[in-house]
Amino acid sequence: MSPHEDQVEQVCRRILFVGPQWHGSDAAGLAHAFRRLGHIVPTVDPDAYFPSGSSFPLKVARRCLVPLFTKEMNAEIVHIAKIFQPELLVVFKGTHVLPQTLKTLKGLGVYLTLFYPDVSFLCHGPHIPRCMPLYDWIFTTKSFGITDLRKSLGISKVECLLHGFDPDIHRPFSVGGKSLAFWESDASFIGTWSPKKERFLAEVAKRLPSIKLRVWGYLWEKSIQDVLRPAIQGAQILGDVYPLAIQCSKVNIALLSEARLGASSGDQVTSRTFHIPASGGFMLHERTDEFLELFREGEDAACFDSPDELVQKIEYYLDHEEERERIRLAGHRRCIAEHSHDRRAQRIIDHYNEHITASNRDK
Repeated sequence: MSPHEDQVEQVCRRILFVGPQWHGSDAAGLAHAFRRLGHIVPTVDPDAYFPSGSSFPLKVARRCLVPLFTKEMNAEIVHIAKIFQPELLVVFKGTHVLPQTLKTLKGLGVYLTLFYPDVSFLCHGPHIPRCMPLYDWIFTTKSFGITDLRKSLGISKVECLLHGFDPDIHRPFSVGGKSLAFWESDASFIGTWSPKKERFLAEVAKRLPSIKLRVWGYLWEKSIQDVLRPAIQGAQILGDVYPLAIQCSKVNIALLSEARLGASSGDQVTSRTFHIPASGGFMLHERTDEFLELFREGEDAACFDSPDELVQKIEYYLDHEEERERIRLAGHRRCIAEHSHDRRAQRIIDHYNEHITASNRDK
C-alpha cells in the first residue's frame, strides 16, 4: 500500500446519513458505527416526517399527506447537504428519497450510496426502483440481490454487505429475578408475521403444548391458527427489551422471510442471524447454504429445514442444557468477532476510499 492510500484511509469523512434513528434500529446502529470509527455523521430521520400510529383516522391522514411529508424530508436532505458539504451520502433503504434529491446531491459532488436491507426492491414504494440507478454504489444485504438488481434494473454497481449487530444494543445482560420470571420462555420467535412463519410456529405449538412458546412482532393479529394464539404476545419488542427477551428464551427461533415480488429468493440470512448470538442467545436457525458459511452447525448454532425438524430440535435442545449452553457461548464469540455494524460501516468507508484513490489515479 502506498503512503497516499494509507493517508486516504485515515481521513475523517463527512457522511450524511438518511435512515430511521429510533433506539435499536439497524439504521441507527450503522450511523453510530460510523461515528465510532471517527467520522462526522449528521442524520435525517424519516420517522420525524412520517408520524406513526395505528388508528384509522391517522392512517387516512398520513396517506393523504405522504407527498407533503416526502417533500419536506427531501428538502431537509438538500438543506443539510448544502450547509454540511458531505463527501458521502449513505441512505438506509430510502423509501421516501426522491430522484431529484439524489441528482441535486450528485451535482454538489457527493458520492451516493444505498444500504438496502430487504428481500425485494419492488415492494416498498415507487421511489426505490426509480432512485436505484442514480446511486454510485449499492450495498444489498441479500446475496441474490446482486443478480436481481442486474436483471430487473440493469444495475451492476452493487455488492453484498450483510446485516450486523449493534454492540450498544445487542449485548448480554446479567438477567435474573423478576426480569427473568417475566420474560422467560422455552422457545420464542421475534419478528414480523408471514404465512410461512405462522405455519412453522403453529406446528411447534401443536406438537409441543407443554412448553412456554412466545411470539413477538408486527402483524401477528393476522394469524388464523387458534393453536398459536396463546403464544402471540400482541406487541413488538424493540431497543434494550429485544436482547433481554432473547436472553430469557432458552431457544431463539430464527425463521426467514419468503420471496416477494421482484426477488428471486427468500432470505438466506437476516438481521436476527446476528442479533441473537450477539445478545447471548441460543440460536436455532433455518438452514441455508449462506448461513452455513457464517456459522458452524452444531458448534455455533443449531439448524432446521422443516416444521418437523424445528419441533425435534427444540425438544432436543431443551433436554440437553449443557450442549445448548456450549453452542450459545460459541455462537456469541463468533458473532462479536466478525459481524458488528462497525465491520459493515468500515467496508462502506473502504469502498469510498477505493473510489477516491481510483479517482485520483485517473486525474
